[in-house]
Amino acid sequence: MSKIPTVAACAVLLAAGVAVAPAAGATQRSGAPTAAKAPAAACTYVDGLAYDGIRLRGVPPRWKYGNSPYGGARFDRCGDVVRFYYGGYGGTKKLDYYELRYGISPNQILRTYRDYTQGSNRIATVTARHNEGYYTSYTLQVRACNLPAACTRWSPLVYLSYYP
Repeated sequence: MSKIPTVAACAVLLAAGVAVAPAAGATQRSGAPTAAKAPAAACTYVDGLAYDGIRLRGVPPRWKYGNSPYGGARFDRCGDVVRFYYGGYGGTKKLDYYELRYGISPNQILRTYRDYTQGSNRIATVTARHNEGYYTSYTLQVRACNLPAACTRWSPLVYLSYYP
């Protein structure tokens, strides 16, 4: 009988938590065994919703009034970010900037952001904030402005809520 344990014997010993060393003179295969990795969880997204305004086609959904830019929001669980989608202003006046107003609850943190970059379809990305044990909620409104300070009306209020 060989001094090298058989595959079946090794499996039994490993299942029992016993380490098996090769017998003297036996050749060991190169490379250490690696534990099988669990498959990565599928990425999930949560899209924002609005209660009024005109819903535009596309992903994520976006909302606007007839005379405002559109706004939309999406939480990306894999990237751990919130993306604000805005733009689409087609007014006759020159656009100088988009102004975003967004809030984070339950702490009621309010922020305003001005985007002077040109282009009609814009995305702003922020690192997601999590309120452990509570739903985290974002609100977003967008308007288009030209200097010295003439702005369109705010877009419909978009609500985004997710559980961390």
